[in-house]
Amino acid sequence: MAARNTKRAKGRATRKPRSTARPRSRKKATGRPAIEWGLEAERDLARLAEVGCTVSEIAAILDVSKSSLDTACHGGNAGMSKAYAQAVAGRHRGLRTAQYRKAMRGHPTMLIWLGKQELGQRNYKQADLPQADGGTIAVDLTEIKPTLRRKLSEFVRSRRQTDRGPKKASSG
Repeated sequence: MAARNTKRAKGRATRKPRSTARPRSRKKATGRPAIEWGLEAERDLARLAEVGCTVSEIAAILDVSKSSLDTACHGGNAGMSKAYAQAVAGRHRGLRTAQYRKAMRGHPTMLIWLGKQELGQRNYKQADLPQADGGTIAVDLTEIKPTLRRKLSEFVRSRRQTDRGPKKASSG
């Protein structure tokens, strides 16, 4: 029979066999006790989130730390996180509805903004100016002062209309 190596390797811990190991005792909970969130707190959270309060503001109003509220709102507490998500979604839905209604009433700024957001429309920052030889030259409109830009746009529009020529009378 071969002799067992009884020397321990440096830095290596040895385990006792399972049968003689003591059962591990549970450690006592340390730190602050968990916050009990009630239905009233959920309602308050939803009401505050729906009017647009930040998590910091809600925490100050509910008299809890921002990190505790952050944990509760983002998955730590199912009821709180659901209430927060629904309130934020309701706020976004209401804003979107109000923007759409305003645009449909003909508000020009809102129509432009919604066109850019929903339809991918954009402002053109370059104009092609016609030249005497029949070619065009590209001009960057962002470099031009607003009054010159307006005059330049009017010139380009009038030039395009004259390039099309007079309307032909239709024979009937």
